[in-house]
Amino acid sequence: MSYYITADNGVDFPRELLKNVENIAFEPLPVSFNGTEFDGKTNTITFEEFYKRVANKEYPKTSMVNIENATNFLENILKQGYDILHISLSSTLSGTHNSFEYAGKILQKKYPERKIFVLDSVCGGPGQSIVFYNAVKMRDNGVPIEKVYSAMAELKDKVCIGISIDDLFYLSKGGRITKEQAILGSIIKLKPILYFDTNGKLQHLCKVITKKKAMQRLAEIYLENKDFSEGKNELFISHSDAYDDAEYLAALIRSESPETKIYIDYLGTTTGAFAGIGTVTIAFVSKRKNLQ
Repeated sequence: MSYYITADNGVDFPRELLKNVENIAFEPLPVSFNGTEFDGKTNTITFEEFYKRVANKEYPKTSMVNIENATNFLENILKQGYDILHISLSSTLSGTHNSFEYAGKILQKKYPERKIFVLDSVCGGPGQSIVFYNAVKMRDNGVPIEKVYSAMAELKDKVCIGISIDDLFYLSKGGRITKEQAILGSIIKLKPILYFDTNGKLQHLCKVITKKKAMQRLAEIYLENKDFSEGKNELFISHSDAYDDAEYLAALIRSESPETKIYIDYLGTTTGAFAGIGTVTIAFVSKRKNLQ
């Protein structure tokens, strides 16, 4: 098919699925440590180095993709004669979607013969990946860009993301809990479980004690809400330097749902900047997005 599917790198796409996939592209959101910026182009950072610095109490900062970079990114593809379906990180989390939406409108006037669709995934990185992955599958099965866009506009409201936060001080740093609550919660090994609602906003679901119980609760969330009715049996497990926890979670799910296709990889730098060390997430097509 003569179109590209693109995203910002808020998308935490399992790297093993990138093999042998053509006509996809990602525009990075810059991340910085102590004033040193990694733009993902001329200056890059590996997941391993990123999380090593986070573990050493260096706090990363992220920047949105600005309109100029969004425009240049899309136009480079349009110049090659391709149409574009762009899938953005939730507009509730970053202004990046607005940059791409504005750039798309400007470029549509400049390239009236091309088709440009910009979709707000209404998801954090792992959920954005589910939308992106299903869009690529449809495209590669010969589905026209208009139909893929319409299908993903519906699918995004069925993508469930469950999140186990390990480092409570990252939540306090983001203003979701107080420093005192973070200290107390850390002492008793409290692990909050969060999710994204239909508006793309992060919500609290429950609290459990110990990381093991948090993984068990994530497994329950998946098993209670998975929806294989359309053959979408993929589960993306993402982690911020917590592979053993992610694998334990995967084993729990495999024992109850062996037909589930599980992919494990790092949370990307954009999501990891807000999650801290030890976070584990699940993302999948669900019977419902809101878990409460």
